[in-house]
Amino acid sequence: MSIWYIIVLLSGYTNLSESELVSKLIQGNSLAFKAIYFKYHDRIYSFLCSKTRSDVAEDIAQDVFCKLWEKRKTLSDSSQLKSFLFTIAVNGFKDYLKKKSTSEISTESLVSESSEDKNTDAIQDIHYSIQEMPDKIQTVFLLSRFEGYKYQEIADILNISIKTVESYLSQALAHLRKHLIYS
Repeated sequence: MSIWYIIVLLSGYTNLSESELVSKLIQGNSLAFKAIYFKYHDRIYSFLCSKTRSDVAEDIAQDVFCKLWEKRKTLSDSSQLKSFLFTIAVNGFKDYLKKKSTSEISTESLVSESSEDKNTDAIQDIHYSIQEMPDKIQTVFLLSRFEGYKYQEIADILNISIKTVESYLSQALAHLRKHLIYS
């Protein structure tokens, strides 16, 4: 048990309602922030662990709370808090996927540098085309093709239907075909 958790317990902040905590957080009260952190950290961390299949869940979870502190004044009431935190977590997860795919593509292009300049150009074209896709379509494409998630898993992660996943993948592949044919 951390010293901060003990301080939050002794201060009585764990007994405050969520709207009282959010109100104090908006005013910059660090104990209210810590109480919210202790209340939601494990849930967010567990959510991210179920999605990332890696050890970056803790980093993303920490980023969630850093962004909460930075954007605390944008909260208007406590009913937004949970969805606000999980929206930040999902966006952090999407950013992680984008960075990961970019680094994988960059590594692939370095490997083929000397003898296969055409392949390097093709990889750069694919990377550029992926970056041009709308965010939702890009995320579904990256989860499917770079992370190896199944349609149902993608639907669960993004809270969308399997039909939407299929549609987004079709759109992504059509976008790639169109872009790569004309480049």
